[in-house]
Amino acid sequence: MIRKKTLFQTLQRQWQLLLLSVPFMLLVLLFSYVPIWGWIYSFFEASQRTMLPNFEKFQGLSMFAKMINTPRFWDALRNTLAISVIGLVINYVASIAFAVMLNEVRVKWFKRSMQTISYLPHFISWVVAFSMISVALSPDSGVINETLLALGIIDKPVNWIIQNNPTIWMVLVLAALWKSLGWNSIIYLASMAGIDPGLYESAQIDGAGRLRRIFSITIPSIMPTIRLLLILSIGRLLSVGFEQYLLMQRPLTLQYSEVIETLAYRVVWGSNNPGRMYRDISYATAIGMMNSVVSLILLISANKVSRMIDGERLF
Repeated sequence: MIRKKTLFQTLQRQWQLLLLSVPFMLLVLLFSYVPIWGWIYSFFEASQRTMLPNFEKFQGLSMFAKMINTPRFWDALRNTLAISVIGLVINYVASIAFAVMLNEVRVKWFKRSMQTISYLPHFISWVVAFSMISVALSPDSGVINETLLALGIIDKPVNWIIQNNPTIWMVLVLAALWKSLGWNSIIYLASMAGIDPGLYESAQIDGAGRLRRIFSITIPSIMPTIRLLLILSIGRLLSVGFEQYLLMQRPLTLQYSEVIETLAYRVVWGSNNPGRMYRDISYATAIGMMNSVVSLILLISANKVSRMIDGERLF
C-alpha cells in the first residue's frame, strides 16, 4: 500500500519551487490583498486632514444607499456591462479566428510578419494609441471616414469620438480590439502548437477539407483553453480598463462612455474643492467595493455553469 505524502513532506521535497514562488506570492499579497484594508473607507468617514478613516464617525451603509440612488452610477454600470459583454463576444471570436488563420498559414515569413505586426499595438501606451486612433477617426481626412465614404456606408464624415449614444460603445470596443487582438491570440496559438499533427494527417487521408479539420480538430482541441480564458474574462467583466476610457471620454459623451472605474476616479478627483474631495473617498470606495464583489460573484457563477455543462471547472 502506497502511503500518501503529507503536505510538509511535499514542501520539503519541492522547496526550490516554493522558494521561486515567494516573490510572486508577496506581489499578490501586496497589490491584491493589502488594498482590501481600504474597504473600511466605505463604512467610516474619511478625515479631511489626514485622509485616513475616522473610526469615530461610523456611517454604516449610507454610501451604498447613495450609490444605489444615484442615476450616474446606474449609467456607469449600464455602460460597463454593455461595453464588457460586446467586447467579450467580439474579442473572443476575433482572437480565436485570428489565431486559427495564423495557424493555417504555411508561408513562415508571412506568418511571422503578421504576428509581429499584430503584437505591436499591445506594447504602445494608451496615450500614443489614442493619438493614432484620433487621427484615424478624424472627420477631416481620417482613414476610417474616407473608407466608409468610399464604400457608400456613410454620406458625410462623422466625428466618432463625440458620439453621445451607444455608437461610442462600439468605438471603444473596436479600439481595444485593435490594441489587443494579436496579444490575445498568443495563448491560442500556443495551445494549437500542442495538437498532434497525426490528427490532421488522418483527417486529410479521410478526405476532410481545411474547414472540416478546423472545426473537427483545431477548435475542439483548444476548447479547454477557450473555456479557461472565458471564465477568467467573465470574472473581469466589470474591469474594462481605466486608461483607455479616461483618455477617450469627453464631457459630451459621459452618459454613454463613463464606466465604473472612471466614475470612482472622478468622484475623488473630479472636484476642485479639497474638502469635498476627501469626503468623496468613502463614496468612491463603496463603488470600487461593489465592483469587486459583483466580479467575484460572476467568476464563481461562470465556474459553476461550466461544471454543470460538461463537468469541467476552473476551481
